[in-house]
Amino acid sequence: MTRPPLVLCAKSPWNPPIRREHAFAREAALHGHTVDFVEQPADIRALARIGRRWLRLAGGGAEPATAVDNLAVWGRFAPAPGHRGTLAALADNALLAHLLRCLVAGPDATVVANAPWQWPAVARSHAGRRVFDCATTGQRCCHGGNDGSASCAGRSRQRQTP
Repeated sequence: MTRPPLVLCAKSPWNPPIRREHAFAREAALHGHTVDFVEQPADIRALARIGRRWLRLAGGGAEPATAVDNLAVWGRFAPAPGHRGTLAALADNALLAHLLRCLVAGPDATVVANAPWQWPAVARSHAGRRVFDCATTGQRCCHGGNDGSASCAGRSRQRQTP
């Protein structure tokens, strides 16, 4: 019996594989699912590190790298991180949607978004199941300022007072 494929749009790169989404991808692959792990996109800040590969990745081309049996890791590029504003989110979503059109073969697939700015691309995919799985650490959950630091600091102080 073949298991339905899983496409995991992660909020982090594959290396080092220490986060929850890495364990989820490995476990699904070990249980017979074909898993495509789509890494957090590199952006213009990575130009010096990735060199000439930047040109191919900038055109929306993904870079597959095999991690384990049944699991492929896809690196990608976006001009800026999707959370940096409307234009950045639009560019990231257009490139992610293009990759998902290539990876999602049919309605039996499941696509998981790990970041809110990935959801528009995931929602437009042809997967039968589209899941938003946001597991974040406290800093990004806080509300208040642009980065939430003001209210997070206030919550820390509240916990410390008797």
